Amino acid sequence: MSSVNPPTTCCRKVGIPRCRINGSKLIITTRLKHVLRQMDCPTRNVIAMRPLYESEDLELFLARLGEDHKTPATLSPRILEIARFIARECGGLPLAISVMARTMKGVDSIRQRRHALNRLERGEMGGEMEEEVFQVLKASYDNLRHKSMQKSFLHCALYSEFWKDDKLIKKLVDSGAINGRRSLEEIFDEGHTIFNELEDHSLLSDITNMQNSVRNMACHILKEYKRLIVRCGKELTGIPHLQEWTADLELVSLDENEIKEIPAGVSPKCPMLSTLILSNNCISSIPECFFTHMKSLAILDLSHNRSLTSLPDSLSDLTCLVSLLLDECEALEKVPPLGRLQKLSRLVISDTQVEEVLGLEMLTNLRWLDLSYNKKLRLESGRVLRGLTNLQYLNLFKAALLNVEIEDVQGLTTLEYFVVGFDDCKSYNNFVTGICNTGSVPKSYLLYLGSIEGYYESIESYDDIGPSGDHQRIVRLLDCKESPHLLSPHLLPNDLTNLYIDYNARWESLCDALSNNAPSSLENVQIHSCSEMKSLFCLFSNCSFCSNLNNLESLQLYALESLTVICKEDVGATDTTTQQPLKPNAVFSQLRHLEIRNCHEIETLVTAGLLAQLQNLQTLIVESCESLREIFAASSSGADSDDAASTVITLPNLTTLELSDLPMLETVYKGIIISESLPNLETEDCPKLESRFPFEVSSS
Repeated sequence: MSSVNPPTTCCRKVGIPRCRINGSKLIITTRLKHVLRQMDCPTRNVIAMRPLYESEDLELFLARLGEDHKTPATLSPRILEIARFIARECGGLPLAISVMARTMKGVDSIRQRRHALNRLERGEMGGEMEEEVFQVLKASYDNLRHKSMQKSFLHCALYSEFWKDDKLIKKLVDSGAINGRRSLEEIFDEGHTIFNELEDHSLLSDITNMQNSVRNMACHILKEYKRLIVRCGKELTGIPHLQEWTADLELVSLDENEIKEIPAGVSPKCPMLSTLILSNNCISSIPECFFTHMKSLAILDLSHNRSLTSLPDSLSDLTCLVSLLLDECEALEKVPPLGRLQKLSRLVISDTQVEEVLGLEMLTNLRWLDLSYNKKLRLESGRVLRGLTNLQYLNLFKAALLNVEIEDVQGLTTLEYFVVGFDDCKSYNNFVTGICNTGSVPKSYLLYLGSIEGYYESIESYDDIGPSGDHQRIVRLLDCKESPHLLSPHLLPNDLTNLYIDYNARWESLCDALSNNAPSSLENVQIHSCSEMKSLFCLFSNCSFCSNLNNLESLQLYALESLTVICKEDVGATDTTTQQPLKPNAVFSQLRHLEIRNCHEIETLVTAGLLAQLQNLQTLIVESCESLREIFAASSSGADSDDAASTVITLPNLTTLELSDLPMLETVYKGIIISESLPNLETEDCPKLESRFPFEVSSS
């Protein structure tokens, strides 16, 4: 009798606890991920099933269309093309593909097949498709725990593609799915919880997409209680025929199409229309009369219409507007007066050619205002912002607000997140001393100093740092004509958490430049493309910058072409009566992540003096440093090889060491490194690196 695994072992392998049948295996399929968690299924045993790729969905469609499900059906080129579109409209969902294939069996008429495709595109499932597919998908929807999650899912279906980010969460607030009259932290915590729940219920397949079948199901549900038109990503070149814009129409989404113009004279009579989404199209102009009969419009999204040059004056009469989105309308030059839009809660006019926004100071109910990347926009300081006392989010990055005055922000007591850039040190320093260091600063902020011309692409990622995470207080220093450290002892705010320095061609040492700036709250330092930077820290006790780095958790260094050492340790060459080295662990006691890339002059990464201070280091990443010969130095003077080989150091928390593209690297460490567990060592393109593994596990 052959032996079998104990039943508990077999069951655990497939995620079923305490199964009593010898040798059995049970595979569970579900659209509800929380079911697996409630059954204590180990995460490693859960296999996520992804939608079929385009070639696979056609292959399945043809197989199900065949006589015996094994021999694919043979179709003429014209019908095959329609079949390809039908399979694609099923969004890679095998059940939908199988049902559609079954309903198309024996149908040879090209007209009938085109009709079926058109119904799919309009979200009209009907027949077997509705009975089998709709009911299965709707079960996932019905299992959502709260009405807010159901409403959020339905609103997500109005967009062809989306990122599960702060922008989408704000759209859920605009729609009323999420209560917006709370703190940003509460709003975004709920938003990301909703995203996770929708994923767990298989209603979002990945971070950017919703299956067409799932979208059709959402539209089917919406149609039960409101009149709508939803045609996202259908390659439309024009808006729907005027006959479809009925008097009871409440919602229209034509996101991500190829609509180039709205014909002159078109004025849909839609008095109940509350949501109009025309984002991601090619619209160049909108007729003056287009909004005339849309008095109930609350959400208007015209984002990413890069050819749109102006908006009709009739927009000023949309007094029910809650959200107006004009993000990345790059050619937009004119916005009509907005003073009458008293209900407006969110206004985004970003990356445009707009020079003025009339009536902005009258929008006292605004909670979210984004005027970033408007190079020509001029706002009158001392007047526009002070009346917007309900603002929670304010982004003025690269908006030419002339000299932001302290009073502009001091009165904004509800402000939770603030982004602004300064071209000169005086204005910046006045803001830091008058706002950041007086307790008037928002919970999260992002301040820029210096010119960003030519650096847009490299810094865009930082502009997306939103208010949804932990409270981040960020300063970004770019190259400027003045030497910032000579102007004020308060260059860095007292509560700063993140410091980014980019494209500075003047500073040779970080602590020399910032010796009078010592925010002990600093957690992350990132330096990029500073061509003259030779060293970062001095580790002397009288340096207020270095002596206050005991909360630093992450240090990232990129493209510092002159960097030779991280820390200056030549104490013997200095007056030790005035410059005493800091005690071990005083500087980098909390450092967990160290990353260095494209720094070609450095030969030894971690010198002996720095090594003792890295007891909490967890991750070390080194890439493309052409001169680097060793990672950890045995001594500052270059010890004898025999002595070095016997030297033991401890890095108890190191878990990850990644080394790549290091042509001169010879050794990680000549001696022995003791750690609590063997770290994950990954090496690539390090031809001279010795094969000896220097790590040993601590016996204690």
